[in-house]
Amino acid sequence: MMLEPGERDQDLERQCAELRSVLARANHAILLAVTEDQRLAGYLEAEGGRFRRNRHTATIVLGVLNVYHKQGIGTRLLQSVEAWAGTCGVRRLELTVMVHNRVAQALYTKMGFVIEGRRQWSLLVDGAFVDEYSMAKLIPAD
Repeated sequence: MMLEPGERDQDLERQCAELRSVLARANHAILLAVTEDQRLAGYLEAEGGRFRRNRHTATIVLGVLNVYHKQGIGTRLLQSVEAWAGTCGVRRLELTVMVHNRVAQALYTKMGFVIEGRRQWSLLVDGAFVDEYSMAKLIPAD
């Protein structure tokens, strides 16, 4: 994930305003994976472009808590976002993944994402620069 511990410092009012903004845009969605006992297991946000020229594109952020890895949650979240994309005019899903995160890369590749490029030194993690791959999947119209 992009944010480190302590970087989410929004108060409740600002969080509510942000959620209202998401709900107001047809090409922006937040999907949650919740366990039977109502615990959050995974999260996917798809943020659609704001302008006519990129409104068909959504950038994905996906996270699954470590304790829930290898249970198909990431797969189901990606399947759900792809189904959602088909209903709201999103035709391109894109994301970034750190080059050393082979597990996530395997998931994205399995789901049809392809590497389009490498972003050198795009992140600073624990004092070291980390490269990311840019990946995307095209969603044809029905």
